[in-house]
This record gives sequence, C-alpha cells and structure tokens, in this order.
Amino acid sequence: MRAKNEIKTIESCLNSILPVIQKGVIGYNKLKEEEDDGTEAFILDFCKKNPGFIPFQYEHEVIPANDMRYQDISAIPVENRLDTYYNAVLSKLPKNVWMMKIDCDHVFDTEKLVQLPYLIKEDKDMLSFTRMNLHYENEQLFFINIYTIAAPDDWLLLKNTNLVFKFSSGYKENGSFFAWEYLENETEDLFFQRKIYYTDLISWHFPFMKIGKCLERRYFTPFSDFEISPKLKKKFHISEDMLDETRILEFCKNFKK
Repeated sequence: MRAKNEIKTIESCLNSILPVIQKGVIGYNKLKEEEDDGTEAFILDFCKKNPGFIPFQYEHEVIPANDMRYQDISAIPVENRLDTYYNAVLSKLPKNVWMMKIDCDHVFDTEKLVQLPYLIKEDKDMLSFTRMNLHYENEQLFFINIYTIAAPDDWLLLKNTNLVFKFSSGYKENGSFFAWEYLENETEDLFFQRKIYYTDLISWHFPFMKIGKCLERRYFTPFSDFEISPKLKKKFHISEDMLDETRILEFCKNFKK
C-alpha cells in the first residue's frame, strides 16, 4: 500500500480490508520537512494499533505517473522515479508470500474480498481486481464518466517471487503521452508464465479526493443519472449491491473532510 495526502479516504480503505488482511507495509511519500494533510500521523497511529502493519516513509520527491518530465527519463534522478518508490516499499515485504497492491483511495466490499484467496489454485495464479471510479463531494455521489469501470492488470493478488517494478513510457496510438510503473518478474515474463483471473467488481475507487488531483466537472455525472449498461454488468460481473447508491453513500459519509 502506498499513500500521499490521502487522509480523506485512508481510514475507510483500511477498515474495508482489515477483516481480511492483517499484515502489510504502508508506504507513504513525505519529504523530511514537508507538511501533509494528516496522513502520516494516521498511518503511524494505525500501525501502532495494528502491529501486523509496518509504516515506511519514502523521503524523496516522487514524480507522478504520466508526468511529461518522464519524456526524458535519463534526466530524472532515479530516487525520484515512481518505480523506485514502489520498489522501496516492495523491498519491505517478505519473499514467497502472497501480496496485494492497494491504493488508499480504494474502498473494498469486504465480503467479496474474503472470497479472493479461494479463487487461487496454483502458486503461479494471479488475480486482477476490477474497480469502479467514483467521486464524492458536497454529500453527492458521482460517476467518473470516462473509464467508469476498469480492470487493469496492475491491481493484482499474486505470490511475491522475484517481483520488481519497472517503468514504461511513450505515446499511445491517439498521440497522448503515458508514463507509469508496472510489475514484472526478474526471471520470467510475468503475464506469459502466470495464469491471470479477473474478479467480479469488488472495489470503489475515488481517485480525485486527494490534494493536488482534480478533473474537469464535465467528467462527473450524478450517480442517479448514470446507467451501467447490461453489457458492462455482464462483462465485469457487477452485482446490484455494488451499484446501491444508499450503501455507497453510507461509507462516503465517513470520509474525512
């Protein structure tokens, strides 16, 4: 788990996984003299109360994903790269144990999270979990109407055998620039050698709740005005309880202001 200025959602995130996951490393990016929004104090207190979790402070500036500075990655000090930060957190995990990469702006359906270990059959199996992108503001719930539902191959449950984060950057077919980290194996092609399974929708994702991240208002659609098509429901195995606005609003009300 990694965090930076995520006080609004981090408690709800951790509460949603705690009945299932009792051990982990919470990496947070905070410079020595930098003030944050209270995330560091919350993490330290949480780890004290839940000793299975270890806090790890990464004290270097980290250039975020898709930043145009990655066009010339050779000009970026290695400690400022996103993959370096991720590998620093990963290095704190024991080898040959099952691990799951989580961001602090995810809230999980705990009952569905419980089922994940039972889907694993072999040590080389991997699970990719699906997320729904939402936003909560002024007691209102919104769909993010671009990439509303996503099943990217970077939110994984897998065994930590020779894993390492690497970096990729370039231009997509539409001409837009991309730059992000990806998980790989030091001795094999991760996605060639391992079998990947995709889960039902098990988490809600709130990527624009933190300081410094924003999105144009036209990309927010009121939850009640947006309809998930039957095709998407089938493709991502979306159960009706994951679309229950009243239910989602209940845990949103617990977000820090």
